[in-house]
Amino acid sequence: MAVRKTRTSDLQSVLDVLRSYHFKLLDPVNGGVVDENFGDIISLRNHACELDLGNAFVAVHGDQVVGFAHYERQGETTVKQTLMSVLPEHHGRGYGVKLQKALMDEAYARGAKKLITATDNPKAKAWYQKKFGFIVIGTEPVRHRLHFLRSGDRIIWGIHYGFPGEKTLSIMSCDLEKFFDGRQKG
Repeated sequence: MAVRKTRTSDLQSVLDVLRSYHFKLLDPVNGGVVDENFGDIISLRNHACELDLGNAFVAVHGDQVVGFAHYERQGETTVKQTLMSVLPEHHGRGYGVKLQKALMDEAYARGAKKLITATDNPKAKAWYQKKFGFIVIGTEPVRHRLHFLRSGDRIIWGIHYGFPGEKTLSIMSCDLEKFFDGRQKG
């Protein structure tokens, strides 16, 4: 089991991981949704997030990418974790914890004091709270999030739909200084 920075050559494997996480690619020809079962998805409230692979990590089992985590900077001392996904058949094996620690280590080393994330998955919410000390700082209705990745002269667009049946997004925050101070003492 290893976690490392994402490489350009990981792109197809990253997309495969994201597909397992209710992430749908947009049709590059027509610019539409590949899966029409999700209804009206784009609104003025949607924020387009670039998945810069320089701010991303992959979890690797042998030579297979089995997990992905990404963050983006939001000011001098705040970063937002935009995506975290592990293939379902690898859940419960510690890949998510290793991805989260790598992301938090790098963000903190780059001067971040606060890490924000959002989840509509009740199990993930409890996991963030128990393992990393996140607290809920707000809620909002679930909105689909538009993402894009650059690969050479190509741009790949996708939408994260959230978890079926969930209507509320929990906005969560982790005080990185407190987290790392506690880790050094414990």
